[in-house]
Amino acid sequence: MFDEIQCGLSRTGRKWAHHWSKVTPDILTAAKPLGNGVPIGTVMVNTTVLTSLAPASHGTVPRWVARARPAHGASLLAHVAHMESPVRDRLAGMQKTAPKAVTGSRGRGLIWGLELNKSIPDAGKNVVAAARKNGVLVCTAGKDGNVVRIVPPLTIVENLLHKGLDAIETAVKALVE
Repeated sequence: MFDEIQCGLSRTGRKWAHHWSKVTPDILTAAKPLGNGVPIGTVMVNTTVLTSLAPASHGTVPRWVARARPAHGASLLAHVAHMESPVRDRLAGMQKTAPKAVTGSRGRGLIWGLELNKSIPDAGKNVVAAARKNGVLVCTAGKDGNVVRIVPPLTIVENLLHKGLDAIETAVKALVE
């Protein structure tokens, strides 16, 4: 079973995040990009799982997934792939310019985590608060709250992406000044 509620539908630069691996899920969940802000979700299953479900046991209407599928074309995938480089490069640059604050980054496409030094008290919370003051919404992740999640809109334009990354970089540098 793959949970692609956040990372599916082009977020990683491929239609589904599991397309980066050689594994095909029996069950796949998806949600956020389906409704473009409208709360909607889906569960997709392979034939083996489908034939094991009794009528009405899954709580939805058959073939609903086919009707709910968004139109994600190659141009969106190409855009996400193009926007990945600036994010990756800027986050790597933050690690070089503020190594006492940034310990690493990880991600693909337009879903990234900026790892902050765990020894800086409330580093994640402080970066989130400072970014918010500059109009950029990010949140923390990780069991220690030291990872800043960077998940811009899939259709973001490059100048806005850099503006958001500027705000995050300013907040990161303030951690060690």
